[in-house]
Parts: sequence; structure tokens; C-alpha cells
Amino acid sequence: MDPVSGAPVVRKSDGTLTVAVPQRLSGENGKLIEVILDEPIWVRTENGVLQVAPQHYYYGINWGYGGSGPGSLALLIHRLLDDITAPAADTIIGAPDGLDELTQLAWPLEQVLTRETLEAARQGRAYRRPTPRSKEDGA
Repeated sequence: MDPVSGAPVVRKSDGTLTVAVPQRLSGENGKLIEVILDEPIWVRTENGVLQVAPQHYYYGINWGYGGSGPGSLALLIHRLLDDITAPAADTIIGAPDGLDELTQLAWPLEQVLTRETLEAARQGRAYRRPTPRSKEDGA
């Protein structure tokens, strides 16, 4: 059992945990309130429960470049904003342009994207974009 998410895991001999990733989330925890861009990507619901983001067995989710990972993540976010129990993205197209743009940005690791930010992007409204890190910041 993963100590953070409670998800089933396989523990390797070196101590590494490999987590089983859900293809859907339970609806009992309420609506999506934030997505956390990390490794893996996390979803927090309105009652504070943190869960590994659902992922299709074929289409991975990711951010920060123009490709299939960000496309799948954009579609997943689009679905979860409407229904937390929606299935994982089973394609890389279909999200609104604003969510596609948002997931292609080079957000830093551990970036929290609030529901307000996600809704703004989905509706094509302005939202706060990541600021590039300078060498003085350790980039």
C-alpha cells in the first residue's frame, strides 16, 4: 500500500514503490478542486482527498511540451471538471484549446493548478502562467 495515496503498490527490492494507477476516481470525495503537476500527477477533491490522477492504460499524461501526454492531460482535466468519476483520457484530442495550451506550458514540478485556473483556461480566459526560473533561482 502506498503510504501517501493508499493505492496498491508493488515494492521492489531496492525499496521503490510502483503504484497501480486508477482509470477512474470515486465520486464520494466531491468535485475536483486542484491538479498537482508532479511525478505522478495528483488530483485533490473538495473534501481534501488527494488521489493519483486517472490514466488510461495506453495514453500517458504529462505536461510541458506539445505532444500526446499534455493532450491526454488536457482531456482528462476537461472531463474531471464536469465529472470526477469520468474515465481517463482515451485519446489525445478533444479538450478545449485553452486547456491544451495550459498543459503544454513548462510548469514547475509540484505546481498546483486550482479549479479556478483550470476553468479559466477551459473557457479561454486569462490565468497566471509560470514564470521562467533564472540561474540565480537555481535553474
